Amino acid sequence: MKKLAALLCVLGSSLIIVQCEGSKSSSSLYGNLTFANTSSNDATVTTLTKLSTCKRDADVGTFDFEAMDEQGSSAIKLRIKGFKSTMETYSCKQTDDNRTGTSLGSKYDNCFVAVRVSTATGQANAYSMYRDEAEKNQSFIYSGSCQIQVSETSPKVKAKVVCTKMIQTTLNGTTRNPISESVTGDVSAEFDCQI
Repeated sequence: MKKLAALLCVLGSSLIIVQCEGSKSSSSLYGNLTFANTSSNDATVTTLTKLSTCKRDADVGTFDFEAMDEQGSSAIKLRIKGFKSTMETYSCKQTDDNRTGTSLGSKYDNCFVAVRVSTATGQANAYSMYRDEAEKNQSFIYSGSCQIQVSETSPKVKAKVVCTKMIQTTLNGTTRNPISESVTGDVSAEFDCQI
C-alpha cells in the first residue's frame, strides 16, 4: 500500500511537471502584419500567433487564411479564388457592381483582404478593399492596389500581402456609416501555415 501511494505521488508529481512544461511553451508564429501610412492613429505592427483558418478547398478552388495576435484584437483575413498549386501573384480587386448604392454585387474579383487593428483605447478598427454591408447607401470605391504573392503551396502555404489605401469600415468596434474614403491605410503582411 505504501509502495502504491509512493507511486501515485510520483505519477502525480510527473503530471504536474508535464503540465507546467506545456504551459511554458511559446506561442506559434504564423506571420506578421504591418498597418501604416494611415490618416488615422491606427499604425501598428502585429505578430500573428493565433491561427483561425488555413484551408485550401480543392473542390471550389479557394484558399482561406485568418490569423490574429495573442489578444485577438488585431487580425488579417483573406481569400483567394482560383488558387493554384504553383507560385503565383493574385491581384485583388473590388467588383464594379460593389461600388454604389445598396447593391453589394459580386464584392471582389480573384481575392480579398481585410484587416482589424487594435487602437490605443482598446477598441478595434477594421479596413477592407470591398464593401460588405448592404445598408450602406453610398459609394465605396477602393482605389488602391492589393496583391497576394504566394511563394509556396505545399505542404504549407507561404505568402506576402501588400495592399494600399485600404478603406476604414469599422470605427471603435462599430460599423462605420457613412464611410469616408479618405480614411485609409496600407497593409503589408507575411505568413505561412500548414494546409
